[in-house]
Amino acid sequence: MKMSTLSSLFVLMSVVSLIAIAPSAFADHHEVTITKAPGSSTPGCEDTDSCFSPNPVTVELGTIVTWDNTDTAAHTATAGTAADGPSGVWDSSLIMATQSFSYTTDTVGSFDYFCMVHPWMRGTLIVEDGSTSSTPADTVPPTVLVPDDITLQTEDQNGASATFNPQAIDNIDELITPTCSPASGSVFAIGTTEVVCTATDSSGNTSSNTFNVIIEYTGSLIPDWVKNVAGFWNDGSINDASFLEGISYLIQNDIIIVPTTESGSGGGAVPDWVKNTAGWWANDEIDDDIFVNAITYLIQQGLIQV
Repeated sequence: MKMSTLSSLFVLMSVVSLIAIAPSAFADHHEVTITKAPGSSTPGCEDTDSCFSPNPVTVELGTIVTWDNTDTAAHTATAGTAADGPSGVWDSSLIMATQSFSYTTDTVGSFDYFCMVHPWMRGTLIVEDGSTSSTPADTVPPTVLVPDDITLQTEDQNGASATFNPQAIDNIDELITPTCSPASGSVFAIGTTEVVCTATDSSGNTSSNTFNVIIEYTGSLIPDWVKNVAGFWNDGSINDASFLEGISYLIQNDIIIVPTTESGSGGGAVPDWVKNTAGWWANDEIDDDIFVNAITYLIQQGLIQV
């Protein structure tokens, strides 16, 4: 009977012991251990950022962070910096060799800490809110999709209106409408104009792409004062080469505008009928179109280079 009573008492005490230790043994929390590296009491570990290991450390709120002194010298783990002093967030005081200090994180942020005895020993503890997941920053710019070069013909000396509809795609925002300069629907001057289209995503990433709007003038435009040049050529005041060079200069600088014509590679002498035509035009005996036809002929023959 006595043995049975003792056995029952032993079992009861064991159950009570298990109940007593259960809350601490199975507590629901995270734990991280940081060691003070052996030999860190001598300068040098700061060169490899290994005075505290691991370093830096990122944990969640409520994590128990333990600094374990595996060195032979006494150290501290003090929040703050050697330059500014302790911040007051935590301070271990002296941790003797083989001893440790624990701190439970309760504030989100990035905290520098150091050893007050050996100030070259530095570390960083980063505390994040585990209830929210951080989203990586979007650093990828969108891609702008533009049309081929647009070519239009017009008889309007002021140019022509061109419309276009570029698009942009993005890894996060998917479809984006870019802005273009000049904008779609603008009147483009005769010649070639570069259009720059730019798209910006919700993270501020920007990219651009370009294409050209080419306006070809199908009419003709010759200022009246050019009749003086034609007259000088017709009466022999200037020679053929000077006249051809002068007309080429005026066309290349958009003073004279003639229908787009492919330049020839010929050469040779200027036909007499062209010089006669220039004289009749200078005297207002023929209209601009007939003189332009003569100029076009000279371009096609390669006598005028444009």
